[in-house]
Amino acid sequence: MSNMNNKRAKYWRLSPLEYVEEEKLEVVCDVDKLKNVLVQLRKVHPYEEPAIDIVPLLDEADFK
Repeated sequence: MSNMNNKRAKYWRLSPLEYVEEEKLEVVCDVDKLKNVLVQLRKVHPYEEPAIDIVPLLDEADFK
């Protein structure tokens, strides 16, 4: 392990472990509405940048 990695690991261990309550929101929408959904979510989200995962749903019939 390099000296730089050792410093990062040591610094991480010095940080206190934090537990926070979170909410999870799942939304299913058409692709053409996705941008607006993201804009609205960011407007009401209490943090600077919410964690967002976009998972496209695929139709099994499209696979051969």
